[in-house]
Amino acid sequence: MNLFHPTKEIMVRCVIELTKTQGIETITSDQVLEISRISKGSMYHHFKDFAELIEVAETVIFSTVVDDVISRLSTALSISKTREEFLLAISAITYGNQSAEKVEDRLSRITYLAQAISSERMRQSMGAEQERLTQGISDLIREAQERGWASLKLDPLAASVFLQAFTVGRVIDYISDQRVDDESWIFLINQVVEQVIFIPE
Repeated sequence: MNLFHPTKEIMVRCVIELTKTQGIETITSDQVLEISRISKGSMYHHFKDFAELIEVAETVIFSTVVDDVISRLSTALSISKTREEFLLAISAITYGNQSAEKVEDRLSRITYLAQAISSERMRQSMGAEQERLTQGISDLIREAQERGWASLKLDPLAASVFLQAFTVGRVIDYISDQRVDDESWIFLINQVVEQVIFIPE
């Protein structure tokens, strides 16, 4: 995402840096102003309010995730000569995405999506990035269909949304005392991917 103005860029990057050491909901305007060395007047020249600055930073974080997912999936498809190679590459991506180390990333994504539902301003910026992700995965599924590696019965858009929903949706398990272990969850995802979506025609 191109933020254009250098001052706006500095402030957004400052918020993003702060998220590495604290929750985004705890970041204050005073912190951002002190670290960025930008005046309050300048901040409100570029953003309608502090909430907008936070929303823009969240969208930038989310767009980085989108870029990464699309890049890794595209690479998996481009380097694979057979369906089996492709499935191995997808399985490796799934393993990385669903590992315990990615818990915070999944929680953040759910939080951002929930905020976008309640804020029209955020919905517009975040929605464009979510649409880009959905379309990127749809394109990959469509190409796999053309290669004969995916079911032609599936609508690529529906399959894209489904894949995202059940992989991110694992957060519902996080409030349970008895959680599904990573290996069982990843095995289930791989079964759905191999037996439902990327099944040869």
